Amino acid sequence: MKPIQFFLLALILFAITRVVQKYRQRAIQLLEFLIWLVVWAGATFVIVFPDSTNFVAALLGVWRGADLVLYTSLLVLFYLIFRIHLALDRVEQEITAIVQGIALHQAEGRRSGTAAASARKEN
Repeated sequence: MKPIQFFLLALILFAITRVVQKYRQRAIQLLEFLIWLVVWAGATFVIVFPDSTNFVAALLGVWRGADLVLYTSLLVLFYLIFRIHLALDRVEQEITAIVQGIALHQAEGRRSGTAAASARKEN
């Protein structure tokens, strides 16, 4: 094995320990935990057997295995960025709705407080 493989495997081991830790803390659900384990297991396989990507690349009509890994990585990253964008939009809409609700509640409180104060002055 080459030194880069040891380095990459150490990073993957660190990532797996983080995934396990997040699962134990209930920060991620079982399905997400399993998906990440499969991702890191696949990355481990590719690091230990780098020529396997050449075989898959040839089946798919890509010139080199490294190109296949790069194309796949870019697609996955773009998809994840899209998902993050959707989640941020949803959070922004929820925050807007909450702020509007609070503002309406405070405005009603001021109106009822003003009406009660003017009623007391009249009596």
